[in-house]
Amino acid sequence: MKLILASCCLAVHLAAADPLLVTNLWLNDQAVIELPVGLHRVTTVTFPHPIQSLDGASLTTDARTPGLFQVAQSAGNSSLALRALASGASANFNVRLDDRTYVFLLTESKSPILAVNFLSTTAAAMTTTTTGTAPENSAPRLAPEQLIGLLDRARNYGTLRQHHPAFVADVTIAQPRSLTDYPMFTTRLEEVFRFDRADALAFRVTLKSKTGQEVRYRAGSWAVRVGDRLYPQALADASGEIPARGEVTAWFLIQGSPDGQRNLLSPRNAFIVLVNPL
Repeated sequence: MKLILASCCLAVHLAAADPLLVTNLWLNDQAVIELPVGLHRVTTVTFPHPIQSLDGASLTTDARTPGLFQVAQSAGNSSLALRALASGASANFNVRLDDRTYVFLLTESKSPILAVNFLSTTAAAMTTTTTGTAPENSAPRLAPEQLIGLLDRARNYGTLRQHHPAFVADVTIAQPRSLTDYPMFTTRLEEVFRFDRADALAFRVTLKSKTGQEVRYRAGSWAVRVGDRLYPQALADASGEIPARGEVTAWFLIQGSPDGQRNLLSPRNAFIVLVNPL
C-alpha cells in the first residue's frame, strides 16, 4: 500500500484501454490534466460553466493552419472539441472558467478518450458561514502525523473500542455498502468513520476489477461527493492497482472543507466515492 498525503500540485492522468471511453472527473485548478487525443477521432470536453477564455500552444482552429492540435469552441459555450493533427504530438492549453484557470496537457494517442465530463466543485468551495466567522467554525489544522494517526485509529477501531474506548469516544461509524461503477472496476464503500474533534472522516473502500487484466487507478486522487459538494482526500493508503478479477482494500481520509471551515458531515451521508482511473 502507498501512503499518500494530499499535495498542492497534482497530476491527473487520463488513459484509456478502450478507445471509446467516456469519463467523468471533478474540476481541480491545482491539477495538470493529461488528456489523450486521437488523429482520427474527436474528443469532446464538457465543463459545468461557460468557457471564459482559452489559451494554448500549437493549437489551431483550422486544419489548414499549422498546429499540432485542432480545437473547436464557440464563444460562451461550455464545451470544446479536440483532434490531434500529428503523430506523437504534445501540447498544453489553459481554460479559464468561473475566474479560475485549469491546465491541460494534450498527447496524441491511438487510444483516445472521446468524452470528458467535468463535475463542478464550486459548491464544495462555498463557505457555510458569513464573513466574520467565529474561530470555532474553522476546521482544526492537523499535521501529517496526526492525519496518519486518525487513519490508524479507524483501521483498529474494533480493538480500540474493546480495550481502549477513550481513544475512540468521539468516533461515529456507518456501513453504507454503496457502489460506484467505473468502466474497468467498481468501488464499494464499506465503512465511514467520523472523528468529531478533528472534523475528519475515514473511508474504507473495496475496489473490484471487472476485467481479466490488472487495473490501475491514481492512488492519490480520492474524493467524495455529497450532493453538489466535493471533498478531496487529505491522506490515502492505497496501492493504485487491482489484480485481474480480484479486489483490494483502500483507505482515505478527508478533513475539514476546501474553504477551511468545518465540514460537519455525518458518516450516514449518501457519499459518492470518486477516484481517477488510469
